[in-house]
Amino acid sequence: MDFFNVLTLLGGIGLFLYGMTQMAQGLQKLAGGRMQSILEKLTNNRFKGLLLGAGVTGIIQSSTATTVMVVGFVNAGIMQLSQVVGIIIGANVGTTLTAWMLALTEVEGDTFFLQMLKPANFSLVFAVVGAVMIMFIKKGKKPTIGQILVGLAILFIGMGIMTDATRPLRGNEDFAALLLLFENPILAVILGFLISGIIQSSTASIGILQALALSTVMPFSVVFPLILGMNIGTTTTTIISSIGATKGAKRAAFVHLYYNIIGAFIGLIVVYSVHTIIGFGFWYDDVTPSNIALIQSLYNVACAIAFMPFTKYLERLVVFTIKDKEGANTSDNIESLTKMLDDRFLSTPTIALEQCKNAILNMADVATKNVKLAVGLLTKFSQEDAVQIIENESKLDILDDKISTYIVKLKNLPSRDDKNVSKYLHTIRDFERIGDHAENIMSILQNMNENEIQFSNEGRKELGILAKSVEDILDITMHVLTNRNIELAESVESLEEVVDFLRDTFKERHIGRLKKSGCTVEAAVSYNDIVTDLERIADHCSNIALYIVEEIYESDGVKFETHSYIRQFRESEKFTKPFNAHKDKYLKMMEA
Repeated sequence: MDFFNVLTLLGGIGLFLYGMTQMAQGLQKLAGGRMQSILEKLTNNRFKGLLLGAGVTGIIQSSTATTVMVVGFVNAGIMQLSQVVGIIIGANVGTTLTAWMLALTEVEGDTFFLQMLKPANFSLVFAVVGAVMIMFIKKGKKPTIGQILVGLAILFIGMGIMTDATRPLRGNEDFAALLLLFENPILAVILGFLISGIIQSSTASIGILQALALSTVMPFSVVFPLILGMNIGTTTTTIISSIGATKGAKRAAFVHLYYNIIGAFIGLIVVYSVHTIIGFGFWYDDVTPSNIALIQSLYNVACAIAFMPFTKYLERLVVFTIKDKEGANTSDNIESLTKMLDDRFLSTPTIALEQCKNAILNMADVATKNVKLAVGLLTKFSQEDAVQIIENESKLDILDDKISTYIVKLKNLPSRDDKNVSKYLHTIRDFERIGDHAENIMSILQNMNENEIQFSNEGRKELGILAKSVEDILDITMHVLTNRNIELAESVESLEEVVDFLRDTFKERHIGRLKKSGCTVEAAVSYNDIVTDLERIADHCSNIALYIVEEIYESDGVKFETHSYIRQFRESEKFTKPFNAHKDKYLKMMEA
């Protein structure tokens, strides 16, 4: 091989890796948040875990992505170690699908059908169709499907270039002598580990091996230990991703490492022992791409079958390796509230966005608790609750910063999710403002307590009713965030209007009491400020609900315009009926 052959080989490898990356990213976009929902439904049944791991990896075409994702789930507390062992074992099985796709390079024949099965031909069709989808068809999932097709085309084109570049190696005595060195299984495993560790993908490494098998002489005796080493090398990404993670995440990463190391060790002992005893007739035969796919599949399936009865022992091994530290403290509250914002998920943006939603729910929960604590001070002031409100407000500020920063990091989201990013940022800001209003209410009541200022009985009762309506709207908003229910989301708008009605009604009554000297000036100012803060909280709840309504409408392909929607909705029975029901409910509380 001369300089230009080497340059061509490197260019082919580059195209191959780029094509594989584009295809995997497109498949992950297409799968979207369904990958998380599929994995989260996992039970402790290790056999279901194996099937799920194989299925998800088959969908996204990357065992590395699956295992890194799983490490992130354990780090976020979504999964336990016992649940992920089966998934990791299954991921090794699922990754073999790509090798079978690449084995199509062997197809030969003169008929039109067989000619079209050749990657050199169908990859060009994929490139054309994919490019048209990306450039001219912008609706729905078409651009993502186009990305997958173009990625697949580039992958096969890169493989073809690698094959052509290495053809001079066939019959080359120096290359043959080099291969003889790697008939030593330990050296071959190390080489496979290094190749896969550098590329950080066993799938890509196997693809390169298949390209070499097309153009050079590669005996089974060299290929088998190389594949075992490549399986171990792909764990480097998982181990790196666990650095700085929780103990559970580190253990999940070591499950991946130990499984592949032990599997390779046992595989070498079994295969070489049998070969020594009976001898394999094919041991020195040249392998083809389909042979490599078959070797990888049989090995990974055999390992999965052999390991499944012993998963508990694998768990014990990693727990023994990564021990619990004596006296170790649990994560503080902020860490537990934001642990799902794991950078490992950024490589799978749709799942990262799902984790943002979970973090926003945690933020919403803190804000809701703060409002209820502040409202509780109307009945009896508690310095402990006041301190808790201040601490929670500090948490909300940190959550605002952490979640917003994480969302901004999201790249390559499907268009439907990309549109929602701004809604999530607005939602975060609304909850941060709700926390501010809760703190305002606490400060007002603290000042009144210190200066012995009292509301009139009527004023206290009105504030209690208004506070109850705001607590109700907050509870509904929380349900809307959790369930994405459009009927509940629309009901928030009706209740927000009731809060506005109560605000106006109670302010008029308050002015009447002032004229009759039924309330002090100091109490009157505090009353108005609290009423304003409570009404603003309801406004922010309305904003959040409208973001959900807009998200639901747009997911159904309906164009949404906020002002037009609100105008039409307020004229409908869906608005007037719950509005009247809520209004009557709170006015009757005045009569009690």
